[in-house]
Amino acid sequence: PRINKVFVLYEFLPEFCTDADQRTHSLPKEERLLTYNFTRAFKVDNRDNREARFKVSQMIRSTKEEEALIPLCLVSDVAQGEDDFFEFGFCEIDLMQIVEDRRDMVAKPIDMMDRNGNVVATVTVTVLAVQALQSILRDP
Repeated sequence: PRINKVFVLYEFLPEFCTDADQRTHSLPKEERLLTYNFTRAFKVDNRDNREARFKVSQMIRSTKEEEALIPLCLVSDVAQGEDDFFEFGFCEIDLMQIVEDRRDMVAKPIDMMDRNGNVVATVTVTVLAVQALQSILRDP
């Protein structure tokens, strides 16, 4: 498919936000570095967002390592008449790594791989969550 614009989809707490909240904005595909400057905050406080907090607790306490992963997908808007979009790069953010390292993930480059294991892009990700995750572990 012809790639016109690209964006990143991710899945984190989908039960508590809309599909539009689970994606970056689209940028025209160019032969240069694309900068999204995308920020999203998720509320997991004990007072007003107990259900979301409990879900994160389940994710990081699970015996299945994949439960603590946040998948990211590099996606293309495609030309009219084709499928809605084309997924061509994949990577994951590991919340347990943040817990184990006891520090936020700041400006970490993560390779996005295609289905054949080839690097198709690199995303630089910041996840400021260590305090929230530690709090959830102490008081789910």
